[in-house]
Amino acid sequence: MQKLVVVRHGSVGPDNNLDVDGKREVARLGKRLASAFDEGCKIHLLSSDTPHACESAEILGKLLGVPYTYHEELWSDLRSQNLKGVFGLVRAHEGADVLILVTHRGNMGKFPKFFSQRMWRTKVRSHDVPQGTGWMLDCSVRTLAYLH
Repeated sequence: MQKLVVVRHGSVGPDNNLDVDGKREVARLGKRLASAFDEGCKIHLLSSDTPHACESAEILGKLLGVPYTYHEELWSDLRSQNLKGVFGLVRAHEGADVLILVTHRGNMGKFPKFFSQRMWRTKVRSHDVPQGTGWMLDCSVRTLAYLH
C-alpha cells in the first residue's frame, strides 16, 4: 500500500444524512483525491456502516470510479474506537495502492498515530479534523498530510 487516506464523513443534518454542506465538503475532497492518484492505481474504498459515512463513501466512489464496502469496525465516537479492528481492515487491504477509510471523529486523531506506531515504529502527530476532511499517510516516505 502506497497511501492510506482516513476521511471524516461530511456534515450531517437532523435526519442523520449528509446535508448540503456535507455533500459539498465530500465532493471537494473527492476531486482533490482524484487528481492526487495515478490513473490505473488500485483503490479500495471502505466506509463505516452509518448512513452519513456510506453517503460520503458513495460520493467519493463516484468521483474516483470505485465501489465502496462498509464495515462496522470503522464506526467510532469520542469514547469508543476499535483501533485494532481498523488496523485489521488495513492489513487485509495491503494489496491496494491506495486505501481510503471513511470514518468518524473518534478515529481521526487516534488511528493515524496507531497506524504509524504499528507499521513505521514512529508516531505521527494527528488530531481531530473537521467533517469532510481527512489525513493522507504516505507509506513510501512515512509522512502525514492534512487533506481539506
